[in-house]
Amino acid sequence: MNGVEATKLISEQTSTKPIILTTFDDDEYILDAIKNGAKGYLLKNIDPEQIRDAMKSVFKGNSIIQDVDF
Repeated sequence: MNGVEATKLISEQTSTKPIILTTFDDDEYILDAIKNGAKGYLLKNIDPEQIRDAMKSVFKGNSIIQDVDF
């Protein structure tokens, strides 16, 4: 199972708000993640402080997508 598939199961079966932390910046993968319930999408090269801030923001009900080339 990949991260997008896991995100779908987590979103469907819990109240968890998944944030994907990945090396993939492929447009299709990002869109699939969002369609399957990801509330955040971050690349692993992000600063730890930005991860913390994203977690806080998603907890408050926002969605976060790191700047990626679409």
